[in-house]
Amino acid sequence: MSFWITGAAMSNQVAAATPTPLAVYTYHDRAPYFSRVHQQKLQQISTLEQIAREQGMYQTLIGLINRQQQDYLLELKYIPRKRLNSLLESGDWQGAVIGANPQWFSDIGKRRYLWSRAIVHDRDVFVVRNNSIIKYQKPEDMMGRKLAMPRGFYYAGITELVRQGHITTVETSNALQDLRLLLSGRVEVAIMSPLTLAFFERHFFRPDSFRRLPLPQAEFARHLFFSPMSMAEYEQLQPVIDEVISGRDWHYYLLELGCQVPSSARKTPLTPSC
Repeated sequence: MSFWITGAAMSNQVAAATPTPLAVYTYHDRAPYFSRVHQQKLQQISTLEQIAREQGMYQTLIGLINRQQQDYLLELKYIPRKRLNSLLESGDWQGAVIGANPQWFSDIGKRRYLWSRAIVHDRDVFVVRNNSIIKYQKPEDMMGRKLAMPRGFYYAGITELVRQGHITTVETSNALQDLRLLLSGRVEVAIMSPLTLAFFERHFFRPDSFRRLPLPQAEFARHLFFSPMSMAEYEQLQPVIDEVISGRDWHYYLLELGCQVPSSARKTPLTPSC
């Protein structure tokens, strides 16, 4: 089944009403979640079928939310994590953040921000060269290794060992750089989601170049959260978001990406897993 959302459908607004713009930020610019960084390179390398997964998971979800209501025009904006932290610390920001987890924003109790239901369950895995003998059961197994470490990202159990000097890192800016460093032998391990690895194997590397270690580095849910200063927007959009992430279009899109959608997800609020 092939599924896509055209730009026209995504921006289909009632002509008589002008929706209020609302910024939705993300610092997670990795494909296939957010496609801006690598889209030009993809076009240069080959002619690709313009299916939804090349558009980006976050763009697709924002488009579905915009299509479902006419009061707000959600506008997805990339912002580096350090700048996002500064924005959040200012206390007077408005809008939302997508692709987030309460643990990453010191809000496990969900009291600092206004959180949506999980939009997807996800995980990060360790990626090594196909001929690597590295094994992983616990974070300490990475001690003495050299890792590609994305700038501004936090990996529970690993980041602490890096700060203590037990793991050497090369700071990177994107997953393509991580995998190129890994393939060249300049690092031994990279960390990314299975979706990101599959994306780059599909478009940039031979499928037998890498393998992922069986035990995930972490498993987590991705959410949207809103600023407390956007309480009115949150209250109005929350039921729309719930309807969209429980809906057929969102589930078809995730199936195209290779995620698992529970067969009863339309009847009960079960979250797809990637």
